[in-house]
Amino acid sequence: MQDIARAERRAEYRRRALMAGTLRFKTRSGTLSCVVRDLSVTGAKLVISSPMWIPEQFELEIQHQDMRIDARPVWRGATEMGIAFIGKRNEQGRSARAEEKVISLEAERERLQRRVRQLSEEF
Repeated sequence: MQDIARAERRAEYRRRALMAGTLRFKTRSGTLSCVVRDLSVTGAKLVISSPMWIPEQFELEIQHQDMRIDARPVWRGATEMGIAFIGKRNEQGRSARAEEKVISLEAERERLQRRVRQLSEEF
């Protein structure tokens, strides 16, 4: 029930993901590894060891995607956290940098799916 309520509050649809990420803290020059489970142009759902002590602003880096974007927590669970991207916004209120990256990731996913289909047909 709680997931439905969260989904209804979201401004954008989130796509499933499974990507390694790193939270970089400006106040404490530290980092924390995470897994990006869902991603949209406005935010993401992260799996981390302890989301309760995460500061109110940090930078999310998604490895292998050359993506770094400022973010803030929106909700926190025992091992999960929903975040919203912050920074420059376009006319729809989305982070332009995040939107470009999501479009790029979707294109890459589609390319990989086509390649998997092609390889499957060869066998």
